Amino acid sequence: MNTKIFLASRSRVLLHRIFKAFEMDKQKTRCLFITTASEKQKNTDYLEEDKKAWTDFGVNYELYSITGKTKDELNSKLSNIDLVYVAGGNTFHLLAEAKKSGFIELIKEFVANGGAYVGTSAGTLIASALYRDWE
Repeated sequence: MNTKIFLASRSRVLLHRIFKAFEMDKQKTRCLFITTASEKQKNTDYLEEDKKAWTDFGVNYELYSITGKTKDELNSKLSNIDLVYVAGGNTFHLLAEAKKSGFIELIKEFVANGGAYVGTSAGTLIASALYRDWE
């Protein structure tokens, strides 16, 4: 299996490496940009910088929060996605929402089935905490 996981502190300077490593066409890849960790942050300048970097790089993405979503809603959303990017922010909020919504189980399946996961900051921390369970 070719597992596609890319973890970093920030994505903006690594976008070219991410798409090259995953052998994905940035214009054709369907990306879901998860913003959940930023919901409890007062200053989200970092998130605006990330969104600008992804846009400037030419990636088409959909902003999305897992907060309040059901496992079925998330599963439906992930079925039409090639790459999930989980942005930074409040790790505790992200982890709580990931557990509550079923995102943790679904993202493991997503990656196991060939989907790509990119995490920065909080997105990296929740993935690295779960990595031992990913084969």
